[in-house]
Amino acid sequence: MPPYAIDAAQQIQASSYTQIGNLQSEPCSDVEAGFDIGYAADGSWLEFDNVDFGSGPTAVDMRWASAGSGGALEFHLDSPSGPTVAQASLPVTGGWQTWQTFPIPVSGAQGLHNVFVVFRGNGTKGLGNLNWFRFRR
Repeated sequence: MPPYAIDAAQQIQASSYTQIGNLQSEPCSDVEAGFDIGYAADGSWLEFDNVDFGSGPTAVDMRWASAGSGGALEFHLDSPSGPTVAQASLPVTGGWQTWQTFPIPVSGAQGLHNVFVVFRGNGTKGLGNLNWFRFRR
């Protein structure tokens, strides 16, 4: 058992990542402020270690903003190319700090895993910003 586990049902701030690949944090103007993660290009990723899904969520809610080309997010288990448990195309919301919450169906996530959030799209450094996500059981 790892020294800690993160309950997948709690709100997980994107800026609380364990490792980051080709992304940057920036001040966030969303309701709870703090920092969001942006400047995403195709293949950019975030890693969150020791996320406990329990018996399995049915959806993930994520807080997204985009003024660029829009894009997609994929949630993978244990590596950026590991099993995909959730994915969805996400629209332009009207501004880099114009936040909307989007639900994405989840399948195949149970137990304790490292979670990788991978950004997909055609834009370079302009797909969208992620503030937080939370899995629902």
